[in-house]
Amino acid sequence: MGKQEIINPYELSKDVKLKKQKIFYSKSKAIKYLQAKATHFEVTNKLFNELDQTGRLLPNKSRFGFGRYSEYNLDLYAYETQPR
Repeated sequence: MGKQEIINPYELSKDVKLKKQKIFYSKSKAIKYLQAKATHFEVTNKLFNELDQTGRLLPNKSRFGFGRYSEYNLDLYAYETQPR
């Protein structure tokens, strides 16, 4: 799987933004999603746990207590951490 382009989430239309906010990934799928997007850092389980503990990338909690990460938040994190 090749690297995907990082989009600017701030420039998305309202409809696209709402659509991305409704798509959720589990922790393992969120790591794979970020690995496909991130060219400037390596996404590992350890890094993901640190992001969760520091509050940088918080999951949306489901009713069963498992964390789910929205596609919009993952795109936002990838965009904000890319080198300028």
